[in-house]
Formats: sequence, C-alpha cells, structure tokens
Amino acid sequence: MQSPAGSLTAPATESETPRTTHRQAARPAIGARFLADYMAAGARERARRTLLQSVKYRVAARMIQHVPAKSAVARFLASPERDIGTLLAQAAELRGRNVADQFAADLNRHNAEYLERFAAAYPSLALPDATISLGPKPPAVTLAGVRVTLDMPLRLRRLARTGRPRIGGAALRYAKGRALPQETGEWQAAFLFGYLGLTEPEDGAAPEHQLCLVIDAQAGQAIPAPGNAIARFREMEAACASIAERWENIEPPTGAVIEPPAEAERSKTEPQP
Repeated sequence: MQSPAGSLTAPATESETPRTTHRQAARPAIGARFLADYMAAGARERARRTLLQSVKYRVAARMIQHVPAKSAVARFLASPERDIGTLLAQAAELRGRNVADQFAADLNRHNAEYLERFAAAYPSLALPDATISLGPKPPAVTLAGVRVTLDMPLRLRRLARTGRPRIGGAALRYAKGRALPQETGEWQAAFLFGYLGLTEPEDGAAPEHQLCLVIDAQAGQAIPAPGNAIARFREMEAACASIAERWENIEPPTGAVIEPPAEAERSKTEPQP
C-alpha cells in the first residue's frame, strides 16, 4: 500500500500498531512565515486550507531543515567583515562530513547549497545603514487565540535625525531555485514591524519600516515592511481569529495516522517559524 508520502509500506496486521505519520497541534498555533504565506494566498481558499492542514498536522518523519545554514548566514550578516569565504568554507565542511545515513548526507548537502547560493547572491543584497547584530530567540505572541512563533535571528538599530532610537529585525527565507514573492515578503516583514511594536519598546525606541526585513537568501533581496504595515498586522490578527474558529474542523490528510494525544503532548515541539 502507499503511504501519504508515496513510499511503499507493508500493510499493518491486526497485531501491529500503524506507524504514526503526523503529530497534531492541539491548540491553534502557526509560525509567522506560514501566516505570511496564508495572507499572501488571498482568496485562494484551497491553498489556505492546505497550509492550515500542514500546520495543525505536522509530518512526524524527519524533515530537511536549514538550521545550520541560517545560523551561518545570520552570523555572517552580523559580522563587520562579512567574508564570503567563510560561508563557502562552511559549505565545503558540510559537504565533507562523514555521516551515518543518507538523511544526514542529504541534510548537509541542502544546507551547503543554501550557503553557496547565498554567497553568490549576497553582492546584490541591499541592506539599510544600521547596526546589525544577533538577537535572542523572540518569544511567541498570541493573536486572537492563535499562538504565533517567529524566527528573527537579526536585530537592527540606528538613530533617527531626532536622536530617537529606531529598531528592526530580520528574518531569513530560502526556497531552492525560487525567489520569495514580494507580497509574501511584505506580509512577513509587516508582522515583524507589528511584533516589535507590541513586544520590544525600549528607551524610547520605535520600529522602523526600513529596518524590518525579510531577506531572501535565494534571490539576494531584502524586502522591508510596507508603509501600511500596521494595517496589515491588524489584518493578520483578524485572520488569526478566523483560524482559531476553524481549528477544530481542520481535517487531517487522507490516510494520516495521528499520534495519540498523550504521546503527542510528550513529544510536542515548536511549530517551525
């Protein structure tokens, strides 16, 4: 029989417990990047429904993620030197690692490709004149009953002409061979702008549109928060209210085997931002 992923699996006997394919998020939760994707989908209800399904029912199998590459790029952008050679050296190190299985080999290869692509695209990346530094992991925020997590590894700061501090943050996006759509990037940058206004006012500092960025590592493009970022943030909050209302009625993928609730609670992880 075919598994949801399309691989062949042996049929389960009566004495066997079917292998878990998905873990269910019991409470409404979504990553900021997926919320941006949801908003950019607009009236395409099928795309929105599919996205929410993937957020509520997370695939249990190991997935390729770009954590090492994103960390390396964030350190690179926060470094005054910004030596592209360090990115390429890290990519070569990933490719040369001895690994125990094919998944680890694929993981290293995908992360190396991320670094190599960003190194090639970096010369076209236009960044604002500001101090860029690594930031702490940002706490989640609850909007209209939905827990929204985010990945914002970089913080930006500068002084306005008035002497008042201006702050911002940057998220990284990457899809091999595909540039991030402008509309999607603007929604995510608008979320960063609204988030910083809610959570991090300090010493009179205020978020600035041009300092709230989504950096597309594939295209070498920085997309700032649009001028209507506050209005967009309110639209995202309204969308979260709708997501919370429909959460219980989101059905799992066809053929999915959901982890029992008690086990799911023990193995619960943060949704990917």
